[in-house]
Amino acid sequence: MKKLRLLSVITNYHNRNVEGANFLSNELQYINWCHYPASPFPHNFQPMKLAVLQLSHSKQKELWKGYKVIHYSFLLKVF
Repeated sequence: MKKLRLLSVITNYHNRNVEGANFLSNELQYINWCHYPASPFPHNFQPMKLAVLQLSHSKQKELWKGYKVIHYSFLLKVF
């Protein structure tokens, strides 16, 4: 799925065994992941085309380590 552009994941709030992604396509433009676990995104993820990131009800404390370049207009929703 190296060319994937849209990712939408809804996990069950009561399922505590959900892990974060091991791989995310660098082509992603839209990510919507409800109840994303506390793990950061993969270190090799380069979100240069990412325009929308929605992590509702997430336990995320850190998106990634260091700096990432994002070339497009960016909307971040975390609640």
